[in-house]
Amino acid sequence: MKIICLALAFWFFFFSFSVASPNKIQILAFDQKALPKEISYKGEIVAGGRWLDKNGENLLLLCETGSFNSPVPPNSRDNPYGEWGRAAELHSYHYVKDKEKHRLLWKLYDFVEICPYDLDLAFLPNSLTITDLDHNGIAESTFLYKLGCRSDLSPVQLKLIMHEGKAKYAIRGETIVPGDPPQKKIGGQQIIDPVFHRAPKVFLDHAVQQWNAFVEERFGE
Repeated sequence: MKIICLALAFWFFFFSFSVASPNKIQILAFDQKALPKEISYKGEIVAGGRWLDKNGENLLLLCETGSFNSPVPPNSRDNPYGEWGRAAELHSYHYVKDKEKHRLLWKLYDFVEICPYDLDLAFLPNSLTITDLDHNGIAESTFLYKLGCRSDLSPVQLKLIMHEGKAKYAIRGETIVPGDPPQKKIGGQQIIDPVFHRAPKVFLDHAVQQWNAFVEERFGE
């Protein structure tokens, strides 16, 4: 009798696990040196992720071009001095493996151009997260980046981008920097994409938590 009970308990546990497992994402090792040949991207890969979910095998790349010389167009309002400026681009790509090939699910592009001062365009290190906050078996990817052109320690634009599949959510605003005195903070504007309010509450909770973790710039660290 004891053996039968143990067998039934094992069967129940195994059956429950096998039913639940399709709704669990699986994080895979990411190696940018071992990308499939059909994967194309622009710039240098600075971060990435791989995972399995209901959509299949997913690959996310975050890429930066770094700054490069950009000639100033005639009569440009961005730089009235007629100087050369600096430009930079960043790109992100989400590929999903379909049978034996990867297809592009979405891509993101942003840029700064004609900057004669200090150009700032970069994904924030360690800001990339892969989650399944609503436990539906489809992962969310979230990351932040900043962009701007400044000649002092003023705030720059800050953007948080979250995707679940093709669905996109964003928080846009600016960084927080020390004022004068340093205890007086400057910046911190935050605009939440209204589409967040039609998504599970945990999406916005996670996004705001990530935003607060990265919004403040710490110069000299």
